[in-house]
Amino acid sequence: MNRLNFSLLLAIGLFVLTGFVSAQSGGGAMSYHRIGSNARILGIGNAYTAGTRLGIYPQYNPAHASQATYNQIDMSAAVMSFDRNLASLSASFPLPPNAGLHISTVYAGVKHFDGRSPSGYPTGDYNTHDFQIAASFGLRINPKLSIGLTARFLNARYNPEIPAPTSFGADIGLLYSLNENTSIGFTIQDLLSEFTWDTQNLYNSAGSVQTTDKLPTRLKVGIERFIPSYNLSLFAETEHRVITSQVYESIRLSDQGRPLTRIQVGEENTTIQMVRLGAQWHAHERIDLRAGWQSGDLKAIRISQRISGGFTLKLPFDLYSPEIDYALMREPNGISRIHLFSLRLHVNKNN
Repeated sequence: MNRLNFSLLLAIGLFVLTGFVSAQSGGGAMSYHRIGSNARILGIGNAYTAGTRLGIYPQYNPAHASQATYNQIDMSAAVMSFDRNLASLSASFPLPPNAGLHISTVYAGVKHFDGRSPSGYPTGDYNTHDFQIAASFGLRINPKLSIGLTARFLNARYNPEIPAPTSFGADIGLLYSLNENTSIGFTIQDLLSEFTWDTQNLYNSAGSVQTTDKLPTRLKVGIERFIPSYNLSLFAETEHRVITSQVYESIRLSDQGRPLTRIQVGEENTTIQMVRLGAQWHAHERIDLRAGWQSGDLKAIRISQRISGGFTLKLPFDLYSPEIDYALMREPNGISRIHLFSLRLHVNKNN
């Protein structure tokens, strides 16, 4: 396959994976990682940095792992347009007396790219994929304060002629209980995570040609408030996201009187602000209802905002106490909708 065909393939793959996540900012590398991989949390607009009442989800704040009191297993799969795939599997384990461990894997990809040569002849179907595995450890310092750390391994493959890069990253977070009905949370996510793409073989270059994509660094602060008289949980958070991009600048030089152009590579940081709101109503002992709203980039809120909603059905089985979750989210610009289904199992839960 020639360079033009693969360049188009790579560009389309990156567009599909990132374009629908954050309109003006472009979303940054590995945008699926910021969609939300569990229906229960997607239903409240992903506003779970300070959450304590919906389950153990250190994907949103690693300090949540400290709250595990029984083994919790979550499986999720999304129905998405444009041949996109998103699925996850996670498990939480208590570590008595005051700690917990959470393991998770997430897979995302786009399949059935129609490969074409510059002359328009079919060259076959191609797929892209992203994969990550993460481990979170949480510790309760005292009955009110918990801290946590997540270590993450990332892998991406967008082009058969470009070696699939890997990366490591980390999250840190804390969770503080103001009282029995109110908690606050803080987390810094995706520290040190970046991909380096080596395109030497793709472009038949004599030397190494590399491009670096850094995952946006995310600083989040949130609050959760439970209103017992209405069985209502309210969630709110704000996010400050720093996106680092490579920029290329042409510099005109002179070499013994002859003009010479040199390309200089630098970095440019842009920031965006986001707000998320969510609510859960415990309508029945076996039914929870949810609604959420995410602003996306506040500078482009009209086209970046997303609304979501969902529910939980708690099945009447003692074995593993299964719960089925569903969430529906409108994507930015209204290009499509995400349907996310999750199954939770409780193992060794003390009833």
